[in-house]
Amino acid sequence: MPDYPTQILENFLKTDVFAASDEIVTRDGNTKNLKILLQIIDNTDLQMKLIQMSNGKYEKNSENANLLFFDYPDAYLKEIERLMFPSWYSASFMSECSNSSVWGHYAEGHRGLCLVFECKEEEDGPYMEFRPKPIDGKSSQYGKMKLEVREVNYDDKRSPIDFFRSLGQLPQVQLKKDWYSDGDELSECANWQPFNRDEWRNQHWDTFYNDILIKSKDWGYEKEHRVIFTSIFEDYADKKKRMFEYDFSALKGIIFGINTPLSLKLDIMKVIDAKCQENRRSDFRFYQSYYCSDEDCVKNNELNHLKINLDSP
Repeated sequence: MPDYPTQILENFLKTDVFAASDEIVTRDGNTKNLKILLQIIDNTDLQMKLIQMSNGKYEKNSENANLLFFDYPDAYLKEIERLMFPSWYSASFMSECSNSSVWGHYAEGHRGLCLVFECKEEEDGPYMEFRPKPIDGKSSQYGKMKLEVREVNYDDKRSPIDFFRSLGQLPQVQLKKDWYSDGDELSECANWQPFNRDEWRNQHWDTFYNDILIKSKDWGYEKEHRVIFTSIFEDYADKKKRMFEYDFSALKGIIFGINTPLSLKLDIMKVIDAKCQENRRSDFRFYQSYYCSDEDCVKNNELNHLKINLDSP
């Protein structure tokens, strides 16, 4: 084994980082200085990695050694997150499309288009219906699913999470055996488990959805809404498993970008006409976006003369 990993480990073990951090929190009564300390440690660790790598210590053909001595902390933290909450996936929508930056970034410099969807409403809020797309010709065991449309929050900050009291992915038996007990004594962290499991479960998932719907104010111009999909029963890491189809009835119209090529518009109109004939729809609408200098934003006009004329059945 090379000398550099041994040296790193020896230096770390000589420093009682956890005792020092506990003293800081106790003395100051808050975690501000602790965060500063952890940032210094993280910054120093990054510099040590870069120095070792630039000196040829990074072994390109030894992934296990590199993981252990360079990438292990980050990899470990990512893995233990799964003990609290499941992996999640989202489809993003916007409540409006007047921002020029959005068109420039997400629509290839205004050359793309905007799909206009209509949500359904119920007491819990707006939702959309999806069904899993068949994989290799085989239909999914799941039928049509209702997925709530959730508004992204650009003002709040993520709530702090007590890891040992948020292990919602593990059964109680495993928690007590592997996390809360050394065989004789039960950790005080086990006291978080409430008598009312439903109450705790609701709070647990509220925290989950609250945090994944928070973005910094810098993204506020997007006015984003998300449809979030997650499962505690099945792994959806394979993209094919999480390809969903929406009902064509939910797609109410299309807004062409300022720079959308005419040939692309014609191709899209042909596809939509075929879908409308298939679904017997004549209410589909087309719009053309334009830059409004008076209000300094992107607006759109309906193309009133573009009508869907249904063929005789």
